[in-house]
Amino acid sequence: MGKEQKAFMTSRDGKMAYTSDGRFIYAEKDGVKVRLDLFAGHYYKLREVSGVPVLEIDGLRMQLIRDFRTPLDYAEEVVRGLLIPEKGEFTVLDTCMGLGYTAIAASRKRAVKTVVAFEISEAVIALARWNPYSDPLFEKGGKIIVVEGSALERLR
Repeated sequence: MGKEQKAFMTSRDGKMAYTSDGRFIYAEKDGVKVRLDLFAGHYYKLREVSGVPVLEIDGLRMQLIRDFRTPLDYAEEVVRGLLIPEKGEFTVLDTCMGLGYTAIAASRKRAVKTVVAFEISEAVIALARWNPYSDPLFEKGGKIIVVEGSALERLR
């Protein structure tokens, strides 16, 4: 028998509930529960850390969380380090989107007009679509453009 699952978030529209047993995140809607992990050449899964999903690939966390309360705090620190001016119009290039936390944080800057976020893995994009914290990546009319594929190859 697995660990007891605890609810830790809902989708923006309130229709999807997310629970975690400490090892996996589950999404549930209308009585159907899905474990948010998959195998596509590598093993990908979402795992809850401090109430926020992180991406693991083959057991390695893709978000830096050491010395930060959540991976969202790390994303904010990365964007601060970009030193984006308050005035002007800028485009930000994100070459390894993952769950998109850094792209989302960059898109909140007033002077950022567009964020182009590249992700090479279809599996990662699929898990990002399940993650409510990644919703701004896929908003129609938003500042973020998600491009599937290698930034190196696509930018040529």
